Amino acid sequence: MVYLANSPSMRLQTKHINVKYHHFRSMVASRALKIEKTSSDEQLADFLTKQSSIELYLAHRMAIMGL
Repeated sequence: MVYLANSPSMRLQTKHINVKYHHFRSMVASRALKIEKTSSDEQLADFLTKQSSIELYLAHRMAIMGL
């Protein structure tokens, strides 16, 4: 998804993409928005859907709770 947002060209495989994604592309092109890849260690909600270590689970749980 990061590649699609940063790529200005349209391909045959991307013509079905919803209109809202074209809005994000224009925001990226105008440099009003920057899209970056984020690792799982930085994604707070990942512990809800993925298996992780107890340390990562506790750290994310505390961050979500605001403690």
